[in-house]
Amino acid sequence: VNALDSVDPQADVYTPTQLRDAFDADPENMAGTYMWQLNSGYAIVSDNGRTLTFFRVEDETLEDKMNTYDLVTVKINGEEEITGVLFGGFEKEGFATADDQKWYRYRNTIEKVRFANTTMSISTAYWFYGMSNLRTIENITALDTSVSQSMTSMFDGCSKLTSLNLSAMRTGRCTDFSRMFAGCSSLTSLGMSAFDTRNATDMTQMFDGMAKLSSVTLGPLWSFCSDTLTTDQLALLPMPAKTTEYSGKWAKGNPDGEPQYATAQALAFGYDEDPAAA
Repeated sequence: VNALDSVDPQADVYTPTQLRDAFDADPENMAGTYMWQLNSGYAIVSDNGRTLTFFRVEDETLEDKMNTYDLVTVKINGEEEITGVLFGGFEKEGFATADDQKWYRYRNTIEKVRFANTTMSISTAYWFYGMSNLRTIENITALDTSVSQSMTSMFDGCSKLTSLNLSAMRTGRCTDFSRMFAGCSSLTSLGMSAFDTRNATDMTQMFDGMAKLSSVTLGPLWSFCSDTLTTDQLALLPMPAKTTEYSGKWAKGNPDGEPQYATAQALAFGYDEDPAAA
């Protein structure tokens, strides 16, 4: 089965024969990108509320079992069985507020998030919001964010996370990065080398409250958007505390590297002016 967009709820879906006939009949209007349609995506809270697993499976019987808070047993990847509370529908709807997060009632008990296979969504806003005991995220490279339009507050309040490698995350369609990592007060390292923020319209407080962040990896498609956003909307990194060990500045490459930046604003403007040199 092919679809114009495997996540877009308005996408047209075809069997291979239907696609062939439709394209032959009207190639001008049918022109575009086609991809295999993904099976439905779900999330299940198990292990007495401590584990949140995202997975994709072809099983139409799960439609009537999701979002009921009844215990359900599912089979993932053809062999692994998990019993827990099943959620679905989030990949096409997204969450407009933190209260819309389908697994919100478990936010304080979840300690581990895992991706069993490919997960895709038009928005990852508020996905892990308020998970104050979340310590581990497994196989996050299976999270495909290539069509995600908002990541606002995605990790907001994940105060137990100490490191996060999102170096494979594609963000070219995302416009809202506001408060994405706000409140990640224990996070010391953050990898974002593939982040593309050139279409961002809001990066407000993206790194707010990250007092322990001492290492961040940015790539050539990253921009603090100092040309297009107001100062309040910039994704300003926290400034390191000045101690006997640290100078209170950001430095490139290593703690003694050059150039060095005395303020978060100076780093933002320096990077946007010349990412290769910054």
